Amino acid sequence: MLHDITVQFLRHNISVLVGRSGSGKTTLLRSINRLNEEFDGCTTKGQVYFSTGDKCHALYPDPDQHNLTHQKHDPLSLTKLRLQVGMLFQTPNVFPVSVYKNIALPLALVGHCPKAEVQERVRQALQLVGLWTEIQDSLHKSAHRLSGGQQQRLCLARALALRPEVLLLDEPTASLDVHASRHIEDLLISLAEKYTIIMVSHSLTQARRLGQKIMVCTQGEITHHLDKHEQLSTQELEALV
Repeated sequence: MLHDITVQFLRHNISVLVGRSGSGKTTLLRSINRLNEEFDGCTTKGQVYFSTGDKCHALYPDPDQHNLTHQKHDPLSLTKLRLQVGMLFQTPNVFPVSVYKNIALPLALVGHCPKAEVQERVRQALQLVGLWTEIQDSLHKSAHRLSGGQQQRLCLARALALRPEVLLLDEPTASLDVHASRHIEDLLISLAEKYTIIMVSHSLTQARRLGQKIMVCTQGEITHHLDKHEQLSTQELEALV
């Protein structure tokens, strides 16, 4: 359960949520794309605001303002929200189809991408995550043939192909080996120049390495907001968690 949380995630930054198991990190992450609503019994109070250019969107329906002409913020439909806010989970969730279709199907069915553009968008997404040169000759083979690290990058490419503004990452390297984890970390640092990244990490060392902001979650609250320049050691951060 989350309570009394007010937090701002800055554009083109990596913000990392850390804390003990059950502290609310993943619940907070899922509140941003309204994924918690998929669970029976979930109730949500409060609001999440999402700024795009000169507009500020309210992500949750306001029960007190049914008349759209009197709302202070433009509402954003759930479909548009999920396009604008991509998500990557702890375990790679590739579809049981080819590498190519893993990206092409969401582009066509969710992104309504014109058929003539799909092939190029697939290539661009795979290049963006550094997979194109590795698998360009295996595009029409099963995605399950890829290594764990390659599958996670494929899932990231699938999200990026829809051209989101924000990336939500729930412990994206937890199931990967050290080499694959560092590859993903280097990729995230480069992507932060263009995307707003909010991630949950189980590793305080990783949080210090990647986070321009580190937020400590404790029993459903954010108890500390730390900037990169504060340079806490892993031991000092451990004491806060």
